[in-house]
Amino acid sequence: GLPAHMDDYREMSINQDNGGVHVNQGIPSRACALLTEAIGRDKASNILYHMLDSRYLASRAEFTDMRLAVVQSAADLFGDSSAEVYAVKNAFDAVGILETSTTEQPADVPPPQGGEWIAFVQNGRLTLAQPGNRGTQNIITPARTAVSTDTASPLSITRDGSLMMFVDTRNNLRMLNLDTMEERLADNSGEWSSVALSPDGSRLAATSIYADSTIYIFDLQNPALSKAVKLYTPSTELVKSYTAIFADALDWDLRGQHIIYDQFNRIPVQNGSPVEFWNINIMETDHEVIVNVQAAPEREYQVGNPSYARTNDRSIVCDIISGASEYCAVAAVDLTTLKSMELRNNGYITLNNVRQPNLGVPRYAPNDRTVIFQQYSTASRGSMMYTIPLQDDRVTPSGQASLYREGTLPRWFVKGETKASDDEPSETPLAFSLGQNRPNPFNQATIIPFTLSESSMVTLEVFDSLGRKAGTLIDGRLPAGYHEYVFEGARFGSGVYFYRLKAGVFSETGKMTLVK
Repeated sequence: GLPAHMDDYREMSINQDNGGVHVNQGIPSRACALLTEAIGRDKASNILYHMLDSRYLASRAEFTDMRLAVVQSAADLFGDSSAEVYAVKNAFDAVGILETSTTEQPADVPPPQGGEWIAFVQNGRLTLAQPGNRGTQNIITPARTAVSTDTASPLSITRDGSLMMFVDTRNNLRMLNLDTMEERLADNSGEWSSVALSPDGSRLAATSIYADSTIYIFDLQNPALSKAVKLYTPSTELVKSYTAIFADALDWDLRGQHIIYDQFNRIPVQNGSPVEFWNINIMETDHEVIVNVQAAPEREYQVGNPSYARTNDRSIVCDIISGASEYCAVAAVDLTTLKSMELRNNGYITLNNVRQPNLGVPRYAPNDRTVIFQQYSTASRGSMMYTIPLQDDRVTPSGQASLYREGTLPRWFVKGETKASDDEPSETPLAFSLGQNRPNPFNQATIIPFTLSESSMVTLEVFDSLGRKAGTLIDGRLPAGYHEYVFEGARFGSGVYFYRLKAGVFSETGKMTLVK
């Protein structure tokens, strides 16, 4: 039979009863039965219902968390020193679930270090720009191929900002080396829809243009380990319902073990129209275990376009929509506490004769203190990107949304992260250095990288082959760290140019070639 005491708790692998979920479920069930015997069915059911309705338990809760949740629920209804609270404690004591602190969550990892960029799509072209800059000086269009905008995840970037993969308008898969800006075709089958690179770039998750209810996971280091995972809707009775039609938005957690995604579901109804809706799920990729994420505040709402925070795996941002109310919002959710906060809300608009939400597709900044999202502007007849600051909890807004620039499908990333592990903060560079521009030769724009060991007054100048100064790119104080400057060559003629960095007593010159 099932264990009824923690002494009989069984450690099991994920392949065995989902890690012992149902085998061990007899322990808290026995505590609830003892509680019912002590105070009666009505009071016990009210306490347990109030616990669930108040969201005192999250999907990652353990048995000790349940004890604390039931105690808090009883205290809410009957008082801290009530007989009902005493009965709850006795029931959980009897099965060996003793009073202790809540389950500790993993500590946040440091954000990636380096120069910050935002990748987005503008007029069909992949575009890179620096955050906070609304001008045109530091904007680059590195890819010659147009990007698909038919899904929420047509492009993805590794954590260190070295590699991008994107789906083009022919549904082919392309790779872009963000160090050299070299683009190459990775797959020309014309079958791809959404993509997500794992943080270390070792695995790629993708969906096809077909409604095949499948996420394909490609192991880029060992292709033999690649696989196709059929999506299902889980239940507590181990019954798998196959209501998923397709998945859209995809994102990996920090360790490259779980994928969060949204899926479009259809449930047939006898003698009626099928029920269709969006929801969010998380897949443990090694064992293909799927759990549902309860991110919607009410049953009327649907959720989609999820993505993880960049410094932890417990915070996500997503869209919340209601077709009946024509209401939409971008929200942040803490998966541990189930705290959910709307960051901005709006209504529906008509585009191409279709009513659809007027904002969405949020993403965290590298330090999780800002969220960027898109919103359609009827004035400019295009999508605009906005940013909104967050408090330390990564969920609560700390200010109003600000316009960033025109564009859609933003991805905020860092170029030049050191190769330290995620558990160790990156160190300040030990010396001044000027890197080789990339790409070189270049046609329209190139990136000039450099590092500063301390805050310094910096000048970055460009000279032609005769030594005449062609322009001053930087003249001012910059902080210590890694920096990048995008040099636009549109107003210059073809030829060899030199760029010189001066920072204190440090001076170094590089050579670059402009070809038109």
